[in-house]
Amino acid sequence: MSGEQSVLVVEDDEGLANIIALTLGQEGFDVRTAHNGNLGYFAYFHEPTEWVVTDIQMPELDGLQMMQGIRSINPNVKVVYMSGEVDKYHMALDQEISEFGAGVLRKPFTKGNLIDEIAAARKGFGLRH
Repeated sequence: MSGEQSVLVVEDDEGLANIIALTLGQEGFDVRTAHNGNLGYFAYFHEPTEWVVTDIQMPELDGLQMMQGIRSINPNVKVVYMSGEVDKYHMALDQEISEFGAGVLRKPFTKGNLIDEIAAARKGFGLRH
């Protein structure tokens, strides 16, 4: 990947958030993090990014709800959703993929999976790992 773009990583597991942030930083992204959906929502509006990489299951506000709020202002933001229970959210994720070209990562995933999913979402279609 080339060219610096900004990304907000929203993940309630701080260790995983830091690993994702480091990985995306090495790929040329300007990275910010938030540790739940509410903080992610406010962080996005404080300093909007081109990308959001978010967990789905989080306390207070889940990733899907957070993105619904963000998209009410910016429907063009690119997103990659992460979850250990992708199947539980298949209907909502299928809609996100078809309407917005969202990416989806099944936890656990590798650095390569993350980079591949960003590349696929950049082209407008997500993979499903």
